[in-house]
Amino acid sequence: MGWRLSILIVDKKYEKPFTQLTKEIGLGESEVVGKEKMEYYLYAFHPEIRVGIYQDKTIILYNKFIDLFFKEKPSQLEKRICKVFNDCQMLLQVYHENGCVRGFSLINNGQRVRTKFVEDYQGTLLDVGLKLQEEKKKKFLDIWFWIPRKILGKLIVNANMNVYSGLQNTEVTILKLKEKQK
Repeated sequence: MGWRLSILIVDKKYEKPFTQLTKEIGLGESEVVGKEKMEYYLYAFHPEIRVGIYQDKTIILYNKFIDLFFKEKPSQLEKRICKVFNDCQMLLQVYHENGCVRGFSLINNGQRVRTKFVEDYQGTLLDVGLKLQEEKKKKFLDIWFWIPRKILGKLIVNANMNVYSGLQNTEVTILKLKEKQK
């Protein structure tokens, strides 16, 4: 069993109830169905959205990010998220260890700065924007652990350089999307 992570880190604290966030980004109404530590999200597929706050940054975990952010042009969800968080920096990262895919998208003030998506067998599937300094110095596999420093800072990096170990104890709210009435 390997990591399966789709995470959006926003350099801004979302101040409203998290159920409001799902409406604002166009996913519709949601209900809180529980809370858990982020570490429980890392090893399984979860259809629900999880939202938490870590050091005044909004953390959104949603497995559908992989399908909705890594396109040549921004999806409607990406555009709506950029509208809600239009004046800050965001980093979307996906890492599906068993699926052999990983990627990131760095967004500043609602605009993509750098997006890269790689599949182990097919190679690079999307490569947009100028390379980041971290890409010039590190192997792509290592970048996964270095790029979050752009938003989260160096405080949570442990001796193994694993940025996400600091986030694992973050409490996230589990939101189940309500089915739309026909």
